Amino acid sequence: MRLPFHGSARAASRRRATPGGAKRAPVLAALLIPAVVFAVIVFLLPLVNMVYGALFADGGTSTFFADATDPVFVRVLLRTATISAIVTVVCLVLGYPVAYIASRQGSVVGIILLGLVCLPFFTSALVRTYAWTIILADRGPINSFLIGIGVIDDPIRLVYNDIGVVIGMSQVLLPMMVFPLYNTMRGIDRSLLQASRSLGSNAVQSWARVYLPLSRPGILAGSTLVFISAMGYYITPMLLQGPSSPMFAQRMDTLLGQPGQRGTVATESVVMLLITLVLMVLFRKQLGLTLDASAGARRKLKQKAVTTRRGDMGRYLSDGLLSRCGTAVSRVLEPVRLWIAWVLTLTAILLALAPFIIISILAFSQDAYLRFPPSGYSTQWIESYFSSPQWLAATELSVRVSILAALIGTAIGSLAAFAIARGAAGRWSPMAYVFLIAPLVVPQIVVAVALLFSFVEVDVQGTETAVFLAYVLLCLPYAVIVMNTAFQGLDRVYENAAASLGSSPSRVAYTVVLPLVAPALIASVMFGFVMGFSDLVFAQFVGGPGAETLERLMFRTIREVVSPQVAAVGFLFFVAILIVGIVAVIVMRRRQNVAASL
Repeated sequence: MRLPFHGSARAASRRRATPGGAKRAPVLAALLIPAVVFAVIVFLLPLVNMVYGALFADGGTSTFFADATDPVFVRVLLRTATISAIVTVVCLVLGYPVAYIASRQGSVVGIILLGLVCLPFFTSALVRTYAWTIILADRGPINSFLIGIGVIDDPIRLVYNDIGVVIGMSQVLLPMMVFPLYNTMRGIDRSLLQASRSLGSNAVQSWARVYLPLSRPGILAGSTLVFISAMGYYITPMLLQGPSSPMFAQRMDTLLGQPGQRGTVATESVVMLLITLVLMVLFRKQLGLTLDASAGARRKLKQKAVTTRRGDMGRYLSDGLLSRCGTAVSRVLEPVRLWIAWVLTLTAILLALAPFIIISILAFSQDAYLRFPPSGYSTQWIESYFSSPQWLAATELSVRVSILAALIGTAIGSLAAFAIARGAAGRWSPMAYVFLIAPLVVPQIVVAVALLFSFVEVDVQGTETAVFLAYVLLCLPYAVIVMNTAFQGLDRVYENAAASLGSSPSRVAYTVVLPLVAPALIASVMFGFVMGFSDLVFAQFVGGPGAETLERLMFRTIREVVSPQVAAVGFLFFVAILIVGIVAVIVMRRRQNVAASL
């Protein structure tokens, strides 16, 4: 997912050209205050508190370095990094052809492909991971199919090891690779490929020497996002990884359950935070964390590609043994290149949809325990959900807190995005933008640990207030990104016309700006609600028995009871999110049609 930001200098010049722009600057700058203050209190101060506790509490820096260099932790960290790198490669191999085909097909086909692959991003990762425990089981569909066709005689162990973790995490994180790749590929000028073909290269050579370098920003952005997310991912390792070979998330969960381990948890979380900060600095342009993160790098790549094609194409294709080998390979791949791309795309679609298929079948199982395929079908587990006060109470809490958090997060995020888009804070605008989207980049488990320590100190741990504050922090970065893009795309002519007719700034905002960005507002609220409703990490770390969300209850049920109950809840969850998404799309399309007719 690319994090777009446009330079504040251009926004500042537009602001000066706007009637009354100089007088409005302090007012616009004040719009940043709610979001920045909230992020400082709920994000920055807990991280600072955690770092301070790791460095200066319980023995000081000597204890910090001893815990940070503990051989067990170093092995866990290296193991986590290795698995994260493998997951990144798998997501790249599957995500690149999906984005490529979606970008070169028509809008309808492209949207369908993206929707099928990225659908998991908008649903519960816990339910999907739960489905993988069934799919990869010794008697699951994969082993049963392989035994049935005679490929193997005994089941292959695919779960509670690295294989299961890689498969599960790849499915969950694949959209993070596809989104930035698709955004980058949409901006590539396809005439450069035609120019390369006219100079004697075939389709594979044109892709390797023109298209691939131009798509490099998307590759780096997607790979960085996937790798950072995988390093601190919680749900999949907890359910699919064996206890004898833990990853970082499992280690944090285990240490928090032991007395006297707060300093160790803080130290190891700080180490993960430092790794994330280093990656953010190294790949700040690809992540959109600098002013020149978008158009400049892409223009340079295009110019370099054109120069290479026109001046050196013939020499490059004819000189050297390596080039001749590359030419031979490209000729072999030439007739089957699209077949390979479509096979990988269909594999990605199958990977994305397989958990939903399994969950939908098990939701109607008549068995009292997990069995696939079920011996019969019944609605008993769905009826059990609607007749259970515990499940309904957890659902009501999740819906209420998620909606409120999405509304508050979108409100303060929209105000901040408007000020940033207008360059109201001058040279501080990009810094405010980076700060407000930082919770999206920092591993969620690190933020959750920091919130846990801080909430315990102020005695709000395990309450609805703690869950609500965490969910607002979860929604805020998405709101800032979505609304900043919407405000940047506004035509200022309408605002200037309303202002020149005597409308006050507040009236211009209410009658002109708000209707134009209404689809983005709806999308932001819906996105924030889904992120909160499907969250487990914050609910698990800062929630408690008195504030048990639906995800937290499902996670506890998976650990304690082996039954299709969670499958039934997950199926209802998926249907509800699908209905909300369809309604939101219809509302946004209607508002866009009304706006276009004006």
